[in-house]
Amino acid sequence: MPEAQVVAASETDPSKDNEADETTGDGDGEKDATSEQNMQEETKPVIQDMMRNEPILTPLIVESYEGDKDERGFFHGTGTASFQGGHVYSGSFVNGKMEGSGKYVWVNGIIYEGDFKNNVIDGKGLYTWTDGSTYEGEVESGLRHGQGDYSCSNLPAVYSGEWRHGKRHGRGVLKYDREGHSYYDGHWLNNMRHGYARRVYKGGNVYEGDWKDNLRHGDGSMHWYDRDQRYQGQWEYGVQHGHGEHSWFLRRIAGSQYPLRNYYKGNWVNGLRHGYGVFTYASGAKYVGEWASNMKHGKGKYIFKNGQVFEGTFEQDHMLDFPDFYPSGMTTPDIASAGIPLRPSTPMRAATPFLPAGSVCSNNPLSIRIDPILEDLDLELEDQEAEVRNVTNVMLRHISKLKHIYTYYSGLGEEQTSPDNTFVMTRLQLWRFLKDCKIHHHGVTLAEMDRFVDQEGRNTDIHEPQAKVLMRDFVNAIIAIAFNVFHNEGGHKGGCVIAECTSQLILNNILGNACQVNGSLFADPVKASIAKKYIPKTWDIYMGVCVPSAYTPYEPTLKARQFLYMLNDYKLINEVLTPKEVIQILAQDNPHLAQEDFCNLELELTFLEFFEALI
Repeated sequence: MPEAQVVAASETDPSKDNEADETTGDGDGEKDATSEQNMQEETKPVIQDMMRNEPILTPLIVESYEGDKDERGFFHGTGTASFQGGHVYSGSFVNGKMEGSGKYVWVNGIIYEGDFKNNVIDGKGLYTWTDGSTYEGEVESGLRHGQGDYSCSNLPAVYSGEWRHGKRHGRGVLKYDREGHSYYDGHWLNNMRHGYARRVYKGGNVYEGDWKDNLRHGDGSMHWYDRDQRYQGQWEYGVQHGHGEHSWFLRRIAGSQYPLRNYYKGNWVNGLRHGYGVFTYASGAKYVGEWASNMKHGKGKYIFKNGQVFEGTFEQDHMLDFPDFYPSGMTTPDIASAGIPLRPSTPMRAATPFLPAGSVCSNNPLSIRIDPILEDLDLELEDQEAEVRNVTNVMLRHISKLKHIYTYYSGLGEEQTSPDNTFVMTRLQLWRFLKDCKIHHHGVTLAEMDRFVDQEGRNTDIHEPQAKVLMRDFVNAIIAIAFNVFHNEGGHKGGCVIAECTSQLILNNILGNACQVNGSLFADPVKASIAKKYIPKTWDIYMGVCVPSAYTPYEPTLKARQFLYMLNDYKLINEVLTPKEVIQILAQDNPHLAQEDFCNLELELTFLEFFEALI
């Protein structure tokens, strides 16, 4: 049987698509996922289509017939006809013609089973080729037409979708492997990928967007998961061309708080950065200006990570006035004594309205956010500025120890270590820190401390245990909790209220108690690694028994009384585990919940206290 149809090489060999995505180096030390060479690979000569053609019915000259006939002697009913050339039909006849359901076997072994109309293959049926390839679906005049499924035996390829006159046309899915890990899901035009589609490659990379003549063409996004790269923008015949955005994500260990990326937004020509564009480096540096063949070339502005700016002419990635100076976004050099003309950076807005513009780096290096507290104090402007300055000095005095404490608690329960010591603390670990420092002994619960930290009072997920707490959030949490715990004691100097409260908490509670882990969850690393597996399901149970809080923002919360009710509902309260013993468990780390002569079942329990009590 002739094989007349052709498709692009990438369609019959899925690896070709991945080859067309190989990277090439550029002047910034980055790699683009497409190039001019790749475009040439995408347009290689076509090869034979492995999706077989339908055989044609030869002139129907009957040599023999066995079966039913009508009174006129016409084949009518069920019978078997042998045709000239060795072809055989078995099935239904009407008025001497193949009509209805039947089976046609060509002399070369190809078989069709299905519907016939007026001696023509038409309706629904199954083609089976001699190599084991099959098509099952709708046919018209002997050709695949309508909805149908084709499975190729020579290649692990399966197509399910629309056909038109024997060709893939319309919407369909072509799977390039039996497992379905590599596939094209979208529109076709005369056997060509054409229109909008989603292409998933065997390695996990994904393109979603427009196609034309089997190539990425139009608007689309490509995500190279194996290289941590992503491009969103315009394509032309398989390569980035036009306007687009490309990101290079820098891989970090899970839990690191520094997910960095290099990012380019601008014009592309034949897969290269060319024309006007902005490149933002992971280090914080930025280039804004003209490009040529992936290199900074022409008029441009380079903003170093310290905020200083060089503006002038670039040639092949070098500053034309300083050809020996090579600005790298990844390792920004010290340019203070390089002799390069610089203009000051744009003044930065202060982190709080009480700091003068331009002073954010020197006066508020810790990004302290205490505006709601300052509003509560109703101070004069001078006293507000003094509060910010004084509390910053207190935190800077202890910042080294606080960083060590943050690093220690952010690693609790982690089975692997972080090479850059940048695990991000979770609220679950923050709660453990607060309890270890015995801050709840001052008559406040962990739930109340969560509300102190949420100074705006608008979030309803303030007790979510896996919420991330960055170092700056940790610093601000200490300040907010310290103020709310101690500011009513009085005797504070004007302009020093927040600073004195913070200093009191650090000196009396944190420095002497931190890193001495208590409780039943994190104290034993082996137990912690096992217990953490049950946190997601236990969190669902916890949320299922919570009720809205009586305080703003009315978030879900749980009281000790409800915890007892839950245990009783689960039939865990008995002569072995009595209510008194449950209360004693809850009170082990919370003196305000119960003592010898009283118990307070109205106290709120965070998820940490709930989970540790269950353990």
